[in-house]
Amino acid sequence: MLSGASLATPGRARAFVRRHSTAWGVSAAVVSSLELIVSELATNAVRHTRSRHIKLRLTLSKGKVTVAVTDSGPRHPLQSSAPEDESEHGRGLFLVEALSDSWGHEAHGDGSRVWAAIRAR
Repeated sequence: MLSGASLATPGRARAFVRRHSTAWGVSAAVVSSLELIVSELATNAVRHTRSRHIKLRLTLSKGKVTVAVTDSGPRHPLQSSAPEDESEHGRGLFLVEALSDSWGHEAHGDGSRVWAAIRAR
């Protein structure tokens, strides 16, 4: 588990995911996808909530790696629709959906938890 919320959090989250998933023997291609997924989830939590702390949980179970980022709110509606061609923002959840086998979000206390799962091989 990794916690904290700052501009450095997405980078710390990528390093955490890389270190642990590599140690579990997850393929390099999947590690790369996981790094992008966690970067988007952590960036959204830092940018779109007033959370002083976000939590990252990474699990390996039944051949799938699941990454979950939990914040303390406020809750915002989530959508993964493709952004406008000229838009500089709005691709995060679209990428998460494209790279993961499944993803979702749920209320968690005053905030929310956003998760994504991907096959480990």
